[in-house]
Amino acid sequence: MKKLILVFISSIFLTSCSTPTKKMELAKKNVTSAEKDLADAKEDLTDANKDLGTAEEANLKDIEKYRKEIAEKIKENNQNIADLKSRIQDRNKDISTDYKEKVAVLEQKNNELKDKMNAYKLDAVDRWERFKSEFNHDMEALDKSFKDLKAKNESEKPE
Repeated sequence: MKKLILVFISSIFLTSCSTPTKKMELAKKNVTSAEKDLADAKEDLTDANKDLGTAEEANLKDIEKYRKEIAEKIKENNQNIADLKSRIQDRNKDISTDYKEKVAVLEQKNNELKDKMNAYKLDAVDRWERFKSEFNHDMEALDKSFKDLKAKNESEKPE
């Protein structure tokens, strides 16, 4: 313990005896080191900005690709709706009213999805992924409704 105190006091004494020249050299080294750290940080920031730009560009491409896919799917749905409406004429009046209502609901859902996609504005990647996931779920539900109605239509066709 006495040795430790003696070493501590000696180091304080030696440190306080530094010459102004040594202190100046130490300060210059610290400034040089800080300048290098600053340059490294600026370089890291530049690299991060490049990566962010690349990620945003990829996100934009993904959104545009998805919009095109959805536009095609909505176009296909509109054709399916037109086909379903044309089949109404082949049905008796009681079935036709119920069928018309179901087709109208499908048409409304299709238009809502189209409007939802058109209203989407560029946002953070995680929000885009969440939007896309929810939209896919809604589109799959609409597709299932189309298939169910077509299947029902096939099974109830007049002979």
